[in-house]
Amino acid sequence: ISVYRVQADNNNNSPQGVQIVGQTDYWDSINLQEGGDYAPVDKGLAIQDFLNQLKPGGFQATPAAPEIPYQLLRRGNGYEIRRYPSTCVVTMPYGRRDEGFGSLGAFTQGMNPLGPAIMEVRDQQAGDKVMTWPLTFAAPGESSARFVTEASQKSKDFAQWSECEVVSRPEQVIAVREFADASMEPVVRRADRELRQALIRDGIRVNSSSSSSTDSVLFAQYDAIFSMGKRRGEAWIVLDEDMHCW
Repeated sequence: ISVYRVQADNNNNSPQGVQIVGQTDYWDSINLQEGGDYAPVDKGLAIQDFLNQLKPGGFQATPAAPEIPYQLLRRGNGYEIRRYPSTCVVTMPYGRRDEGFGSLGAFTQGMNPLGPAIMEVRDQQAGDKVMTWPLTFAAPGESSARFVTEASQKSKDFAQWSECEVVSRPEQVIAVREFADASMEPVVRRADRELRQALIRDGIRVNSSSSSSTDSVLFAQYDAIFSMGKRRGEAWIVLDEDMHCW
């Protein structure tokens, strides 16, 4: 954010009647303090934060699909907040992620699905897990994504795809924490827990439906299931946009 110092414009040079006499810029990643206030920090921290953004990533795992575009609303310390456009997605329950990738890959053949793959573990003990693949997204200026009718019809016409559901989803604001390890349960739940702690630290409220990671966790995977190299996974928490002014 930028904080401006103003004073009354006694010379009537400004139609607003004020004159800007100073400006202080703050970065969410280093200046945001516990509780949501901003404070100055040593310039060395700012330089290091900037250099960290320029570091090469090394050998990266192969992306499974083109990524949905998003608007970055905040780059905080240990997390990002993004606005994703409306999407049309296909979802299905799964037991193992490799099987889920295989099934959705077969279902979406010829449909050019997008990334990331999004997994929601609602009840680990009961095996209640759902995988989601985006199919289309709303372009700038569009209120909703194109509904993929052929995918919806395919799930109705063939018994083998009866568990696949094609639905439209509205625009969402999502808090994200990245992790580079394989998406095993301890890794995902640790990232989810650390993300929640960072949001609380910075005064960001979480939906009541997303207030606990004990039973439910949401995470995204960008790389192909058996790819080599540095992986890219993310813990996700959906935020209520009405709770915050971005």
